[in-house]
Amino acid sequence: MILPEIRVNPVIQKEWGWSIAFAVFFGGLGGGLFLLSEVVFISMGMVLGIIGMCLSVIFLVLDLGKRVRLWRVFCKPQTSWLSRGAIFLTGAIVFGILYVAPLYIAGLPWETGTALKSILGLTAGIFAFLVILYTGFLISTSGFIPIWNTLLLPIQFTIYAFLGGIDVIFIINALGWITVDVKIFAPIAAVLLVATLVLLGIYLTIMFSVRMDAKEGVNLLIRSSLSPLFIWGVFVIGLIIPIVIDLLMILLFPNSEATTPLTLLSISSALTLIGSFLYRFTLLKAGVYYPQI
Repeated sequence: MILPEIRVNPVIQKEWGWSIAFAVFFGGLGGGLFLLSEVVFISMGMVLGIIGMCLSVIFLVLDLGKRVRLWRVFCKPQTSWLSRGAIFLTGAIVFGILYVAPLYIAGLPWETGTALKSILGLTAGIFAFLVILYTGFLISTSGFIPIWNTLLLPIQFTIYAFLGGIDVIFIINALGWITVDVKIFAPIAAVLLVATLVLLGIYLTIMFSVRMDAKEGVNLLIRSSLSPLFIWGVFVIGLIIPIVIDLLMILLFPNSEATTPLTLLSISSALTLIGSFLYRFTLLKAGVYYPQI
């Protein structure tokens, strides 16, 4: 007897949506901004980085509060990146607040220059970097979604995190909240933008050509209703235009104090941040899997 061929249609995941997209976006952005600001000591950047990670927690609560008791999120760090992320975010926020507190509150035992202040800064920085890693591994270790199951995602998300941190520094510098020499960051931002574009091209090629089980997800990104957000939002607005603006700024406006390049950099940065979020959102929406029979 010849058994009939069984065809399984791909299913688009519905579990993770906009709230998780915002959670991983703000987590990576906050962690990258805090870490960069700590290295070059931009107090406003560190505060905004902490706020970004707090927003990540809020969006996680909005998503997880519907299905589980929140305290359970911390209970499985051995096996769950969600649990690890909750721990990393908590550590980064708590130690980050303690680290920046002496800048605004006088008389604390860990004033600037003390060993305790250095320990708090190191601990906060480690947790912030772990937050960055968690945002990528949270998605890439969801093995039942083929288009997510690759180590390229944590690499991309890490680059996006530091790029986002530089973007926020450019924006608050243009607003006059801080004063930094953009010549230090502009070439780095341009390199990170190009690296992101190249890695994204490699990722799509691998998923479409090598990973046949992930082909359906790529098709959703480039040939479905998601394609305007992905092609125009992620590629054109979020990468191509910022690369052009950054290169023009570096070549045509060597004077970093001029108003024109600062404005251009802030526009480029805002576009990159939009593209960064849209990449997370469209990637989650393209999560296709084949149910087991």
